[in-house]
Amino acid sequence: MKKVYFIVAILVSLLVFTGCTQFLDTNGINNNDSFQNALSTRSIEGITNENIVNENIAYDYQIVAGQNQYIGQVNVYNDEDNIYVEFFLNDSWVALESHFDINKTDYVPGKYQFGESYNPGTSYDIFVVPIPEEDIVIINLHLSVVNVVTGQSETAWGVKLTNYVPGSEVPQRDSSDTLFTTKEVKGKWYGYIVYEIQDVSEPPVEYSSETAWAVGNETFINLGISTRWGWVITFDGNSLRTPIYAAAGRNDITKGTLVGYLDISYADGNLNISYSFNDIYYADVLHLFVDSVYPDTAAPGQYPYIIEDNNIESYSFSIPLDYVPDINSPVYIAAHSNVYPF
Repeated sequence: MKKVYFIVAILVSLLVFTGCTQFLDTNGINNNDSFQNALSTRSIEGITNENIVNENIAYDYQIVAGQNQYIGQVNVYNDEDNIYVEFFLNDSWVALESHFDINKTDYVPGKYQFGESYNPGTSYDIFVVPIPEEDIVIINLHLSVVNVVTGQSETAWGVKLTNYVPGSEVPQRDSSDTLFTTKEVKGKWYGYIVYEIQDVSEPPVEYSSETAWAVGNETFINLGISTRWGWVITFDGNSLRTPIYAAAGRNDITKGTLVGYLDISYADGNLNISYSFNDIYYADVLHLFVDSVYPDTAAPGQYPYIIEDNNIESYSFSIPLDYVPDINSPVYIAAHSNVYPF
């Protein structure tokens, strides 16, 4: 009888050993393989651990296995179009399956929209989904994991643990935590992450402006009109082009910036004056003086012709004249603009 018991014991032991070995092999991980061979770090669409660092990454999300064991980290961040959810597993833990979705409340991983099977197991993966209309998003991340050293298999969830202390095995619960164990709910335990979409749009660049004048024959200073810099053009009827300078204090163009040109011509009873700005420059207001006598002010806001717009790259005036300009009866012109960017 003792021999029978002894034989039965041996058979049971062999069955247990064989069952464990088959379990590990079935999941793509063999306990005889080295730990390094069992791990696989994936790179999806060129994204790797080194180049996904983003200032909006949230580092305080955790992966908990078996309700009470911290095994990794979840990073969630977004750009203007997508949400990025990536997981990293610690030590000897690898994922064999993942299930992922957003804004699910039934916590049934098999119903989730996205998922992967890993053979061999992986310590990293990333999911990318378009940003929904909501500003607050529930992140549902479920993993089937295994420890390649011990053979322990568990289900795991991405969760928020407010008071988690790194290195502790049992999560320290807080009222805002999103880990729910079988002690709190009926059926299987679960968890989720609540993520607020971050505003990552670039703030508008604010540029300063400078006053600019078209270069002329006389200055306001020489004419005794003002101590301000600026010029008055004498137009005798012959078409001309003159440069527009910004920030040319004391009428010194070597200290200013060439920002454009002013073209002047006369035809069919009309004086035609055109502003054109170079490259990156533009104006938000143009002030133009035109008369048969010199202006009596250097304050452009008092000039009769004014155009205002957000982005003036070029503009043309056509002004009727009741005489034909010539060297004896010229037209006096002062052309001002407020120019960006500076």
